[in-house]
Amino acid sequence: GIVIDPGHGGADGGASGNGIVEKNMTLDISNYMSNLAKDYNCNWFQSFYKTLLKDRLVYYQKLFTNFLL
Repeated sequence: GIVIDPGHGGADGGASGNGIVEKNMTLDISNYMSNLAKDYNCNWFQSFYKTLLKDRLVYYQKLFTNFLL
């Protein structure tokens, strides 16, 4: 399956500049990719966890993830 992890969220907005906040951009891209995955009938999961990446990776392994984006 495919896991789409936008990364930043909540209080951690990531980088910002020129009126763009990283967490907003990565979420927009993540939503776009999720819609593509639906269109192609892919087995996918979009995460919104506020946990550390290392903890999310353990969870993704349990989902038998082939691709992490």
